[in-house]
Amino acid sequence: MTRISAVLMATAVLLGGCSFTNDALLPSLGIGGTSNAAPAKPVPGATQTADLAPGSATGTFVGQKVGELRAELGRLQTAIGVEQESLQTVESAAAQNAQTYHASCRSAPRPATRS
Repeated sequence: MTRISAVLMATAVLLGGCSFTNDALLPSLGIGGTSNAAPAKPVPGATQTADLAPGSATGTFVGQKVGELRAELGRLQTAIGVEQESLQTVESAAAQNAQTYHASCRSAPRPATRS
């Protein structure tokens, strides 16, 4: 009986450090382990904005804070929109520059080879 307990304990200790244990046996729990899945990339130009219904002033401290937070959210969403437009401009310029560079590399004369 003690031999079986020792074998089970050793197995648990040895497998405890494997990513297989976490990935295969506990995937739905989200506990530890490594994930081979790449994180989701945001779609260029897609903005996630919160559509908030306009609130009415309640005159309370909390109501004032909510109003301040709504105003700040609006400013942040505007700033994000401006930054996304700038990012798209930079990405477009980078893609165009890369195409120009590769086209010039293809058309450049090659150095003579020695025989």
